[in-house]
Amino acid sequence: MSDSTAITSQSVDTRHRRKEQRLCLICEIPFHPCYSKVSPGHYCSYKCRDLGRRKPIEDRFLSKVKKTDGCWIWTPPLRKTDGYGQFHIGKQCYVAHRMAWMLFRGPIPNGLHVLHKCDNRKCVNPQHLFLGTPADNMRDMADKGRSTAGEKHPCAKLSNQKVDEIRRRYAVGDTTQEALGAQFGVNSQTISRVVTFTSWNKQALDQELK
Repeated sequence: MSDSTAITSQSVDTRHRRKEQRLCLICEIPFHPCYSKVSPGHYCSYKCRDLGRRKPIEDRFLSKVKKTDGCWIWTPPLRKTDGYGQFHIGKQCYVAHRMAWMLFRGPIPNGLHVLHKCDNRKCVNPQHLFLGTPADNMRDMADKGRSTAGEKHPCAKLSNQKVDEIRRRYAVGDTTQEALGAQFGVNSQTISRVVTFTSWNKQALDQELK
């Protein structure tokens, strides 16, 4: 084989190798190993390489947990919005107790919540967690006194006492829903739902949650 033929063949091989792509082991985005400055050519960027060299996710998760005889306490700062912990994998952020379920119990079916038996938002002990529907979540909140329904709602204009007064006066029959609405600062539709027990009614709430 002549020198010119060998050079041509080498050039073809080089162009062929440059066309080859690999999937990054972290983000699974295709990349060209020849154009990547990261060695070895398993990662598309230094950031993905650093993520790949970190210790296993389970070990990293447990390093943020303080185990007690009961609850496993999440030690990093909690989210100010709801008081739950959070755990990052790359750019993805997970709620800590949901990640605990996925690590130690398995996948979470679509549409289900991960609830606490111990009612401790810092707890990530998988034995203290269980799956439930949105209705189960609402019922669990109500049973544990954390529901914002009724007068506990921050935007509520009525109280349990006012609701009882509205129903009493409307049952007597000496007033209208419009007049009651004007007196108590709500519209007639709200009064209608109150006097028909559509709202402000624990039995109605229980029925909705079934």
